[in-house]
Amino acid sequence: MFKKHGAVVDNCFVFILAGGSGERFWPMSRADAPKHLIPFFSGKTLLEETIERAKGLVPDDNIYILTNSHQLSLIKRTIPGFPLERIIPEPEKKDTAAAASLAVAMAAKHSEEAVVILLPADSKIENKKAFQHQLRACFVFAKEERRIVAIAIPPRYPATGFGYLKLDKSSYFLKEEEKFFPVVRFVEKPTMEYAQSYVKDGNYGWNAGLFIWSVKTFLDETSRWAPAFHQFILDYLKDPFGWKNKFIGLPRISIDYALMEKTDKIFAIEAKFDWDDLGSWISAASYLESDEKGNKIKGKICAYESEENIVVSNSKLIALCGVKDLVVIESDRAILVCPKDKLQELKKLYSFLPPEFK
Repeated sequence: MFKKHGAVVDNCFVFILAGGSGERFWPMSRADAPKHLIPFFSGKTLLEETIERAKGLVPDDNIYILTNSHQLSLIKRTIPGFPLERIIPEPEKKDTAAAASLAVAMAAKHSEEAVVILLPADSKIENKKAFQHQLRACFVFAKEERRIVAIAIPPRYPATGFGYLKLDKSSYFLKEEEKFFPVVRFVEKPTMEYAQSYVKDGNYGWNAGLFIWSVKTFLDETSRWAPAFHQFILDYLKDPFGWKNKFIGLPRISIDYALMEKTDKIFAIEAKFDWDDLGSWISAASYLESDEKGNKIKGKICAYESEENIVVSNSKLIALCGVKDLVVIESDRAILVCPKDKLQELKKLYSFLPPEFK
C-alpha cells in the first residue's frame, strides 16, 4: 500500500499488451513495424511511452511486456535496455483473455495478494501525473473492495471506432477521493446514431481497455464465468515452465466477452487524464501540425488550393493540388491515398495487399 501521493505501489504488477498489428495505420504500420513500435510524434515509440508511464507507479522489476513470438525480436531492438526476462512472447495469438490470464498467473507466482494492471501499448497519454494518481486509487479500490476496475474515458465526440461502458452514476464507491461507478453494460463499436445518443446521455464512457484487478478477484470471477482461463492459471502455478502448451489450447476471445460482460464485480473510474486510442489516421491527425488551410501535415509537403487533408511524408515531397479531405501517407515501401470517409475500409484493403507490402 502506498502511504503518500506519488509513492511506488508495492505488490502491484503492470503488464503491457504489445502484440497488435495496427493495420489501420498502414502503410507506416506493418507486420515488421507495428503501430506501437513506430515513433509517430516524437523520438519515442508508443511502447516506450507506455513503459515510462508505468515507471514510478510500480517497482521497475514489476513491469512486464506481453507480446507474440513474431514481434519479440522487433521489441528487443526497439528497447534494448529492457530486461529480456520481462518480455514474454505468447506462442500463439489468442486475444486479450488469454493474455490477461497469463498476466494474473505470473503475478500470482510472486504473491497471491498481488494486483495486476493491464495496459495497452498503443494508447497516447501525456499527463503522467494524473494517470498515476488515478491508477494508485484504482489499486486501493481493487485490493480492498475485491472489485475489477475499468477506465472510462469521457467521450469528446460520438466515436464509432471505440467500445463504450455504461455507468450507473446513481451510486458509487468513494475511495482515495475518487468515485468508482458500477458498470451496467459493455457496448461494442456502435453506429453513429447510437454513439451520438451515448454522448448525449452522459452515463457512457469510451472503454480504454485498461483494467485493474487483484489475483484473488480474477481467480474468483474466472472460476464462475471463464473456467478454461481459471484452470490455465492453476496449471501455471503448478508448472510455470509448461504453460505454453496450455496457452495454445485456450479459446481465442477478448477479456470483455470472456469475463467483463458477465461479472457483476466490475466498476469504472472516469479518467481525469488525456487519452487517445490512436485507432486511425483521423485520430492521429490531432498530433500533427496544421497549416492555414486545415491540412494536418508531417514531413515535406507542398499544397496548392488544398484543404482539410492529412498528409505524412517520410522522405519524398508530397505535392497536393486542388484536393480536399484526403489521407496521403508515404512510407519507405508504399503510398496510401484514401478519402477520409473511407478510412474504415483500410482493413479490407489490407487483405488485398501483396504479402511483401503487409
